[in-house]
Amino acid sequence: MVISLFACSTFDAKQDKIEYERELRERLSKVDISNGISKEEAIAISDNYYYRFTFSGCGAPGEIEESETTWNRVVHIGIAAQEEPERIIIDKKTGRTTWKFGPDINNIKEIWRPEHANQPDAE
Repeated sequence: MVISLFACSTFDAKQDKIEYERELRERLSKVDISNGISKEEAIAISDNYYYRFTFSGCGAPGEIEESETTWNRVVHIGIAAQEEPERIIIDKKTGRTTWKFGPDINNIKEIWRPEHANQPDAE
C-alpha cells in the first residue's frame, strides 16, 4: 500500500516564496533541449510549469510517466490531493509543455514571462 501526503503550500514569508522560485528557475535554466528532454529535465520543466500556472496552493505534481514522444506528469489538486485525469505533457524533443489548466508553452524560457502570470503577485 502506498500513501501519499500532500499539503496546501503556504508561504509564511515572502522570502520563502522568492527562494523557492529562485530554485525552480535555476533548475529550469539547466535544461538543455538540444539533446532532447531527459526525465530529470522533464521534472524540472513540469515543476516550474505547475508552480507558475496552478491556481491553488493545494496539491503538487506527482510521478512522471514516459511515452514514446512525451513525458506525462501526474498532477494532484486540492486539499484531498485528488489526481487530475489531465497530465502536464512535455514533448521529449522540443520541451513544448501543455496542460488543460494552463497555457501552451512552446519555449520553456517563456514559462516565467510576465504575460503568463496567473499568480496575483507574479512579476
